[in-house]
Amino acid sequence: MPKATGTIRLDLASIEHLFVDCGFSARSPERSTCAGLEQARRRVASGAARAPAHVRVEVEEPATAEAIDAALAAWPIRCRTLAEEHRQAAAAMRAAGRLALVLGLAVMVLCTVFAAAIDHFEPLPRLLNRLLQDGLIILGWVSLWRPLDLLLFDGTAELRRARVYEALAGSTVDVRR
Repeated sequence: MPKATGTIRLDLASIEHLFVDCGFSARSPERSTCAGLEQARRRVASGAARAPAHVRVEVEEPATAEAIDAALAAWPIRCRTLAEEHRQAAAAMRAAGRLALVLGLAVMVLCTVFAAAIDHFEPLPRLLNRLLQDGLIILGWVSLWRPLDLLLFDGTAELRRARVYEALAGSTVDVRR
């Protein structure tokens, strides 16, 4: 988990935009269209900010004390929920990668067996036999490409997101009007 340091400042039109997508605003066309929580995650993930010990939310529209308290209470819960969702997505990718690896290895074995059979029986002229054998071996290796990609790389992005959300869950949040 990234070490919590520093402050992230979020400028939002209203307190509801902390979790809900803002959409386009004619009053503020430069404003980001994503929720404040997602803005904070992107800043931490991109390296523009470190995992914050503090998040300062500045809102344009007045908010009731109850709405602010509800948002402050929801912040760590939502962050931990999103972290868990990303961990589950990473686990699903690993499971899919394991299944794809078994299938890829089966294709690799079949291609190797067919290449060996072509070498033994020589059904075609020598040059064509060699081309067919090499093509089968290449096909076998290519069948392993996506399974290895799933196992080695795809899940890591989800785990990084989970770590960022865990860091955000531990940060303190204050709202200023």
